[in-house]
Amino acid sequence: MDKINNSLKEGRVTKEDAKKDKEVLKKAEKLLDRKEKLEKQKEILGDRNSYSTTDNDASAMKMKRSEEIKPAYNEGIATENGFVVDYVISQNAADTVSFKELANGAIHNLGEKPEAIIADAGYGSAENYYYLKEEEIENFVKFQGYHSENKMGDRFKLKDFTYDSSNDSFQCINKQNLIFSHTQIRETKTGYKETTRIYKAEESSCGKCTIAAYCTTAKFRTLSVNPKLEEHKKIVRENLKSDKEIKLKKQRCFDVETVFANRKWNAANRRYLLRGKAKVNLEAGLVYLTHNIKKIFIYIMSKFDPLTPIKSIII
Repeated sequence: MDKINNSLKEGRVTKEDAKKDKEVLKKAEKLLDRKEKLEKQKEILGDRNSYSTTDNDASAMKMKRSEEIKPAYNEGIATENGFVVDYVISQNAADTVSFKELANGAIHNLGEKPEAIIADAGYGSAENYYYLKEEEIENFVKFQGYHSENKMGDRFKLKDFTYDSSNDSFQCINKQNLIFSHTQIRETKTGYKETTRIYKAEESSCGKCTIAAYCTTAKFRTLSVNPKLEEHKKIVRENLKSDKEIKLKKQRCFDVETVFANRKWNAANRRYLLRGKAKVNLEAGLVYLTHNIKKIFIYIMSKFDPLTPIKSIII
């Protein structure tokens, strides 16, 4: 700006040219300020898709009851005999991301591995199933679509197709083949790589099919198959039919869910007062520490039977 004014004083530029140069300079200054602001926002955002202006660590999440989008943290707990043995405050809305951290934390705090872990379908993924297999822990974690896979839907599902290992293809109900097309590799937030195999039917065969409306709305049907996940699902299906699963499922209702219910309804503690992940994590720790102390007091005063040995973790 000083250079422009000096040039104008010395008569090297006209007033009109100096005015244009100053306008360009002011525009550049605004753009540089905007760039700096965007860089700061990008740094705060990290690998998330949103953050709150009142709490930069919080992410936009859909509330369970109202289904509103609000700044929040995803909270998960692991319990054993009704005691909270570990908890996680996550910036990610997906439960699958927190599973291994919860399980490892619970194992560390308990000092030994459990026989089994049971959790709802929100924690079911190929990565988490692989973890349980490697740790030799019985898997009672449901997967997405477990309850609906045997129900009649609007479209044919993977189970309605027959796999032929001799030529690596699937056959539909109408005896048409879906041939292997390509492989897709997806990396999760935790760095785990999932491999999905894509199978496609011929457009000509689907176009002539009399039941195509029950199969796909596209020109031809495709199937996305994660072989490792399907192997784990077979094990999970068998485990979820066992007598042990029925017992654990009943236990889960009053073991983990009552912790949240007691805190939200009896203690009227439905939201955190502090801001920032570190402070929210500390506040959550105090809440669950209080919960455990109360339970110990109840056991001492009420002459309950001794606690059962550690056998399963409920998440």
